[in-house]
Amino acid sequence: MRSFLASAFAITFGSLSALPAFAACERVDLIAQLPAEERTALYEQVAQIPYAEGNLWQASKPGSEITVVGTFHMFDPRHEDLMQVLTPMLPDLDALYVEANLEDSAALEARMATDTSYMFITEGPSLLEQLDPEVWETLTAAMAERNVPGFMVAKMQPWFAGITLSMSPCTTALMQSDPDAARNGLDHQLMEAAARVNLPTHSLEDAEETIGIFTKAPMEEQLENLELALVMDQDSDAQFGTLREAYFRGQHGLIWTWSMAQARAHPNAPDNLEDLIAEFEADLLISRNSAWIDVLRENAQEGRFMVAVGAAHLFGENGVLNLLAQDGYELTRLA
Repeated sequence: MRSFLASAFAITFGSLSALPAFAACERVDLIAQLPAEERTALYEQVAQIPYAEGNLWQASKPGSEITVVGTFHMFDPRHEDLMQVLTPMLPDLDALYVEANLEDSAALEARMATDTSYMFITEGPSLLEQLDPEVWETLTAAMAERNVPGFMVAKMQPWFAGITLSMSPCTTALMQSDPDAARNGLDHQLMEAAARVNLPTHSLEDAEETIGIFTKAPMEEQLENLELALVMDQDSDAQFGTLREAYFRGQHGLIWTWSMAQARAHPNAPDNLEDLIAEFEADLLISRNSAWIDVLRENAQEGRFMVAVGAAHLFGENGVLNLLAQDGYELTRLA
């Protein structure tokens, strides 16, 4: 389920370059290409969502100010515009809060490099042996588009294969040409800028526990999710481009609404799609948002702070912005 919805949502803007490689990901906007009536209906839905737009907000209440930044986790030259606004703020802050800071991210990477069973099957049957031949053929063809050879796919844990599949071919090419591409997303640029002015940067969650949402699922469930992600995989480069363009317009509520509409309209959408969407929201958005607010409630009541999290976490009744409003903060959109 989770890897299927990661594919539908590319929640990368979510979870995981160089300019020449970046150029391979064309600036496509499928939303702008929708028939006028369909596009109007989509925007009417978005209008009902609390805090559906804006990548930069100020949350204030007596004694506490929090600048909230919605991030996009991949490199894009347009990050420079927001960095020019955010960087001068950093020296006057008491702390920066992110999903996982540089130290915790590095520690998780080191553990995963040491224990390859996180991502790869180290004992028992391979994916080649566990999947039907037709499914395996489709999977290897899809992975070939992402420059991942079949022998490597065979040893992937199903959840990791699903996450790899969720990344569009152009994004995969970008990251393969420059392994630091993900580190050049807005959140990492902010952390590096904070380090230069000795601003403490704290993690909002345990990264290993978060990835455990995927790794701890039973093998049978992982295989089912992988097959579903494979069935739903289509036009992923255009999907990614559309999500990216909407992000830079500050339309994170639109991204979610359009992505879920795409999933619901897919001819191969499963009968229990609504249950899958609800489970996805609960596990990867709602529960994490709530836990982050608890961290801020405990640590950010006195002083000036910045919180930088994936833009998917900002909008909605259970989004970070509305939860801050419920906690007594007055919210002002800055960008």
